[in-house]
Amino acid sequence: AALRAAADAAVPALRALLDDPALLPQQALGQLSFIERALNTLLVHLLDPVALAKFKRLKLSALHKQVPTKPHHAEAILQRAGFRPLPAAPDGGPAEYLEWGLDEDAALAPALAVLVV
Repeated sequence: AALRAAADAAVPALRALLDDPALLPQQALGQLSFIERALNTLLVHLLDPVALAKFKRLKLSALHKQVPTKPHHAEAILQRAGFRPLPAAPDGGPAEYLEWGLDEDAALAPALAVLVV
């Protein structure tokens, strides 16, 4: 049930990416490829706490470098997959990182759902 609910929640963000007329199909698929690599790397290292700590944080500047055209789509999909923005400073400035699994049990189903959908 949790996987189904997570998949239903992910579909609008995926649809927005694929239906964006300003993106070529190759650009949309490139974003999905980046997301897939990030999630697979994360899931492969779930049982290794040191590697998980490294891969569960995604620097937004790296995402924007890898996905230069309309990166907000990739950010939205990653947030549906259990990533949350972390502010750069305690004063609540703009986010510098996306971090996965602040609650790992709750984040696993969305990550799997995004990969499946």
